[in-house]
Amino acid sequence: MPGRLQNRSALVTGANRGIGLAIAKEFAKEGATVLLAGRKKAALDKVRKEIEAQGGKAQVCVVDLEKEKSVRALAKALKKKLKSLDILIGNAASLGARVPLTKYPLDTWRQTFRINVDANLVLLQELDALLKKSAAPRVVMLSARVATQGKATTGSYAVRRRWKRWSGSTSPRPGARRCVSTS
Repeated sequence: MPGRLQNRSALVTGANRGIGLAIAKEFAKEGATVLLAGRKKAALDKVRKEIEAQGGKAQVCVVDLEKEKSVRALAKALKKKLKSLDILIGNAASLGARVPLTKYPLDTWRQTFRINVDANLVLLQELDALLKKSAAPRVVMLSARVATQGKATTGSYAVRRRWKRWSGSTSPRPGARRCVSTS
């Protein structure tokens, strides 16, 4: 019996471990072609092989979410390769330094922002046309509970991963993506 995601494509950032890995495997099991995005090619290749060994379809997409050029290059490659994109999962993130904000290194603050916010914004903007070509596009941005229940030493992550606020700004319109945020 075909899975619920048969003939659909899904880009999952941070697909080589943790929640991203679990999502990628489940989507493949449900029939999606999973685009495995992350920095470590060897780790992504391992996941691809595991998915293919189970009869699923996956492709490796090496990207460094801290570098805007890398994110844009991935989007450009996907626009050449795909007719549409059905699902975008923004899962990859950096917790940053675990120190009080008064001692937080500015470079680390900016790095966390680039990975957790800028990269997802660029992906959404660059892949918007592909998402619009899907019959039922979905955008899901993930974060941890710390995004809503910040602690003294997780300020940068909490500030950066507040997707609940951001996702609400993608108001519905004809042909709109459904954008969901979860923590």
